Amino acid sequence: MLKKLKICKVDSFSMAKYCVLRGVDYLGVHVINFCIDEQKKKLCRYISSLDGKSVIVTKETRVDRLKKIVNYYQPYAIQLHSRLSSEEIRKICRATNCKVVPVVTDSILKPEVQEILRISDYCIYDTSYIGGTAKKILSN
Repeated sequence: MLKKLKICKVDSFSMAKYCVLRGVDYLGVHVINFCIDEQKKKLCRYISSLDGKSVIVTKETRVDRLKKIVNYYQPYAIQLHSRLSSEEIRKICRATNCKVVPVVTDSILKPEVQEILRISDYCIYDTSYIGGTAKKILSN
């Protein structure tokens, strides 16, 4: 079985190098809300220079802003940590010309999850859309 590992919230050059040298497949760089950040751009470039794959983790859903994010950071993929329909995901894929990693939760009905899995190269299951905030989800 082929296994892939993604480490989220990589925010330093030293952490990026550590992850890539240890075989991490994907490195999540947080751009939770739309922003243009020169340091994060340099980090994405650095990850690529090490033959790593940066994944921009965002809650942004506006196509025009997602296009700007992809054009600016030039990531391997964008992880959309928001509830989106399969049609919205298709639209984002076409507009950004970038791999899209949708997030699904138990709140999405099985037929929609199956359609999202059908159209996506990658998908992440999370217990909620709280992820991407660096806040720990506490359970009783």
